[in-house]
Order: sequence, then C-alpha cells, then structure tokens
Amino acid sequence: MENNERITNDNNKGVSFADLLMTLKKYWIAICCATVFVTVASTIYSYGIKKPVYSTQASIIIVQNTSDENSGTMTEAFKKVNTLKEFICDDIVIDSVIEQLIFEGNYSEVTKKYLKQIISNGLAISCEQDSIIISIKFTTSTEKISENKIERFSLEVVNYTINKTQELLNEKVINPETGKSTYKYGDLIANSVRKLSPATKCEVKKGSIKTPIKAFFLSLIASYVICFFIYIIKKNNELYNKVQ
Repeated sequence: MENNERITNDNNKGVSFADLLMTLKKYWIAICCATVFVTVASTIYSYGIKKPVYSTQASIIIVQNTSDENSGTMTEAFKKVNTLKEFICDDIVIDSVIEQLIFEGNYSEVTKKYLKQIISNGLAISCEQDSIIISIKFTTSTEKISENKIERFSLEVVNYTINKTQELLNEKVINPETGKSTYKYGDLIANSVRKLSPATKCEVKKGSIKTPIKAFFLSLIASYVICFFIYIIKKNNELYNKVQ
C-alpha cells in the first residue's frame, strides 16, 4: 500500500529536470539522426531543387491633367491611382505586352497562353498610402523560359507594361457622331502616367543558408519534444504497471 502511494506521489510531481536529462540520455541518437536528416534534406532542397526566383521592379508617377478642372485636387489624384492600378492589371495591357514579346520573337518556345499565365501570376501593382507613385513588380520562377532568357524576360515584362500602359491611355479614336478624336479610355487618365524609374536590374534569389539553419534548429527542437513525450508516456505506463 505504501509502495503504491509512493509511486502515485512520484507520478503527481509532474515534469522534473531529471526527466529532461533522461530524455536526452535515452534518445540523443534519435534526436541527432532526425536533426541531421532534416538539415541535409533542406540543404539539398534549397541549393539543388528549389527554383531560382527572378524579380524586377519599376515605378511610375501620376501627373495631373491640366485640361481637367478638378485634376489639381489630391482626391482626384488618388482616384487616378486606384483606376490606373486596375487598368495596368487588366487583360488589355497584359495582352499588349504579350503581343510585343511575340513580335520580337525571343520567346517562341512559350505559347501565348503560358506567357499570359506567367505574366498574370507574377505581376503585382502596389502603391503606398497617400502616394501618387505606383510600383510595378514582376516575380517568376518559371521553367518554361530558358535560364539565359529569363532575366531579360523579367525586365521586358515590367518595362513593356509601363510602355503599353502609356500607349493605351494616350490612344485616340474618332467619335463617329462628332467626327472629333477623343481618348479611347477617357480624358481622366489620359496623359497621366510618367515613367519614374524603369526596370534595369533583375534580382535573382537562389538557395540561402538561412533555410538549412532554420531547419536545423526547428528539427532539433521538434525531435526533442517528440522524444520527451515518448519518454513521459513510457514512464507513466511503467508506473501504472507497478501500481497494478
């Protein structure tokens, strides 16, 4: 009876520092093996399997249209920013960019469908709050374009996007009723885009040492915690069997 009470009291003490040390003593081989395996696997993935990420960025600034009486107000300027952000991402601009890429014939190995998919997925338009500067960024890790072309492709996508946006906004059509030429997409956003800083450099992100380092510490902690729970479960089962 006294022996059972002693075992029950020991079991109710909770986790002790001795349990932490015993976990390390009993399972250090399993912890080391798991940590090494995950670290090596993450290193292979980071440097051998993971695709390089190519990114380019440019910016445009929104200017006021002097023909519009309300164009001088910041409210109107911010309306233009939001309108232009949507316009740049529209199929009208993307299709024009693709037509330019196809016309130059540098990416004939990629179909028009895949070009549109690559550009649509990689193009990001952003703007800081209360700012009239729009950032155009393109990111891709596609393997459909060869390595010796991908950096040039990334630069061209961003710069062509700006050029085609300006061309489309400034495009005029003849009004059949009046016979006068008008801006195809309206006077509000016509002549409102200026190239601030074109894309001149493509950033390439390849494998990083940070990935295996993070994997090392996370796997070390995770494997130790798992082994600790295994140790506690086994310990409690042994105490239970003794009580029985």
